[in-house]
Amino acid sequence: MTVRELMDALRGADPESIVLFLEAYADVGESDEVSHLLIPELAWVHETGAFFGERYEFRLPKSERGEVEAGRMDVVQRLERVVVLSNGPTNLRYLVDE
Repeated sequence: MTVRELMDALRGADPESIVLFLEAYADVGESDEVSHLLIPELAWVHETGAFFGERYEFRLPKSERGEVEAGRMDVVQRLERVVVLSNGPTNLRYLVDE
């Protein structure tokens, strides 16, 4: 989802509504309130590929990626601007943008 899509979807929402997050396939009682927002200055790495025959996908700061591990196949990396929402403090505040 892009920021534009999120803003369009929220257009009719009450601005005083609490923002909740549910992981895929979670029960409704497992919701968490979004309480932290990070807009990194630098783009993150979006990597896709296969590892021992299983497809994978992840995003992380460029400074955290390192070398592509042996065994990863069909690796594609591209840089993306991201917005990170979380339900509490994360280690992102300790990461240094390159």
